[in-house]
Amino acid sequence: NFWEASSGCIAVAAGADLVVEAVFEDLAMKEDLFRRLDAAAPARAVLASNTSSLPIARIAAVTSRVTPARSSAAVSSCAPG
Repeated sequence: NFWEASSGCIAVAAGADLVVEAVFEDLAMKEDLFRRLDAAAPARAVLASNTSSLPIARIAAVTSRVTPARSSAAVSSCAPG
């Protein structure tokens, strides 16, 4: 089960200032993860996604953060060529 394997990561979010998720490009999975992270992470924490194709606003909208646009970010990285 994905969430059983990830429970330790969710618990670590409780002390984080920045959380960057890197799960599959599956909107429902990312929304579920952001709900869990929103509940676990402190209000000061920035929740970030490494999505390359999904709308960050849709992912952020599932959180209860007062200003999701400022509390969530898309992070992209690539290996240098």
